[in-house]
Amino acid sequence: MSSPTERLNALTDKNGRRLQPLLEDMRLRENAVIICSFGGDDPFAPISRHLAEDHETQIAAGLDLLAEVCGCTDIIIYAAQLDLNVLADRLSGRYNITVKTGVSSPVLREPTALYSVIDTGVIRAGNAEEEYKKTFPSYGYRGRPTLSVDAETVYQAYRLARSLGMTKHAAVIGKETVISEAGIGAPLETLLEKTADITCALLGGVWGRFLNAAELSLTALGCEYLFDCIKPLGEADCIVNEAAALYRSAAELSCKKCVLCREGSWQIKAIFTDITEGKAAREDIALIEDVCPLIAAGSLCAFGKNMVLPALSAASDFRDDINGHIVGKRCRAGKCRGLVSFQIDPALCTGCGECIDSCAEEAIEGADGYIHMIDDKLCVKCGKCVPACPEEAIKFGGNKIKVPKKLTKVGRFH
Repeated sequence: MSSPTERLNALTDKNGRRLQPLLEDMRLRENAVIICSFGGDDPFAPISRHLAEDHETQIAAGLDLLAEVCGCTDIIIYAAQLDLNVLADRLSGRYNITVKTGVSSPVLREPTALYSVIDTGVIRAGNAEEEYKKTFPSYGYRGRPTLSVDAETVYQAYRLARSLGMTKHAAVIGKETVISEAGIGAPLETLLEKTADITCALLGGVWGRFLNAAELSLTALGCEYLFDCIKPLGEADCIVNEAAALYRSAAELSCKKCVLCREGSWQIKAIFTDITEGKAAREDIALIEDVCPLIAAGSLCAFGKNMVLPALSAASDFRDDINGHIVGKRCRAGKCRGLVSFQIDPALCTGCGECIDSCAEEAIEGADGYIHMIDDKLCVKCGKCVPACPEEAIKFGGNKIKVPKKLTKVGRFH
């Protein structure tokens, strides 16, 4: 029977890096250190918090095992905004434990950004500088032999050492976020509710990609960051609106050290925002496809190289939806307010005037007993008139209805 150490041969981290060579190199050297990070989650996938709250015993056992394998006596736990003092106490009798707190960001999946935030409190990736200084395979934090791992990889080490098989935690995002656990290699669909409403999904958040329904059925769970979160989307959702929101987040998350990531994330955000507001040009899809590979090639860390992937997948697999926004000036799902038309259904309007009272922009014209009309040029699409109408006569979305061009008495427009 193989030993726990031998069973760790299959261990990879969520960046796809095989860890056994690093562990072996660390064992040959002095002053080695393990850094366990709870701070690299996607903003919508609180997996580290889940592991800290529900699997603290397994995390402690996994760190104990990794430290034993690489001959390490120093462990740094980057706790982000979590209280991990109990975890530290479990290990303190055998190791020198340091707990650091700070911000959480996907940029911290890059080890050099993690080193920076531990020492200075500032997230700054320095992968190029480390590669220049690197003199041995496990070279890392302050020039020491270093194993930088996230909490879920430590949990996997625990499972592998006990021959339990590797699993994956994934946050399924809906009205509520649910964190599920399934075996590596399981169909992605096992984590989703069986419903015909799911037409596609955003996989992996800012490091992910959009998958259509056919791809969802063919995709199996892996251990990578790509599978940290799954956001199912249906007919009522808009890919373009989702991409615009995603890149607003990406532009804020960039550590802004390198120009291509800093400016590139802002540029992608601007393109998708323009599309949602009806300001885009036909050439913008080609611009996404031209700019994204350049950003990936020139970014200094994994965040910049990966954050372009959702944009590329949207441009490639959902081109018709994007063109519908750009050329047709229409959002099929009615999510992009810049392309949404608010109209009053003449068959339902009773001329009560409630919508007029709710509109601060004075964009609604009407009189008692007359069908009210919305002036699209004055309407700011705030939507306050919708709940104000007792007859639910105000409609919005991509489909236009026929309305009168002048004030007409209720019941006389056909």
